[in-house]
Amino acid sequence: GAMLTLESPLGHPTFAMQRNTYRWDLAVSEVFDNLTWTSSSGGLLAWVSSFSGQWNAVSDARRKHNVQSLESTLDRLLQLELTSYAFKHDETGRRYLGAMAQDVAVHFPEVVHNNGKHYGMSYGQLAVVALRALQEQQALIALLEHEITRLEAIRNRSFHSSNHQR
Repeated sequence: GAMLTLESPLGHPTFAMQRNTYRWDLAVSEVFDNLTWTSSSGGLLAWVSSFSGQWNAVSDARRKHNVQSLESTLDRLLQLELTSYAFKHDETGRRYLGAMAQDVAVHFPEVVHNNGKHYGMSYGQLAVVALRALQEQQALIALLEHEITRLEAIRNRSFHSSNHQR
């Protein structure tokens, strides 16, 4: 079954949630008094800075394996339909910006998740996709700048040689 407790081990309040053998803890850390999110399966998952309120997901290279470079994303990113929408259950009609998870899953399945009932997305991971596309665009811009410089040099040589022949 499920269990929800408020504990205070070593004087540090911890909000613990447990279902069967899986446990999640929300606690104030000893370091900088950050709010930490941990799990029984992977230790520290994230923390909220006590200084800025910034959410920090763990991204430490020491906790990763099977690391591979991200392949090209620009063409796939350009195919995404970005939308403005309102949620059906929100009576205020407030508009949000985003994409439909089912559409994104076709191009970037790594960022789409399904809990068995609904689709969701890790929008933060789309920032990595956008950064990769930006790198691709910059490489293309550098290539085009080089080509422009080369063509201008050819034009200038041709112009100067035709002027000398007169």
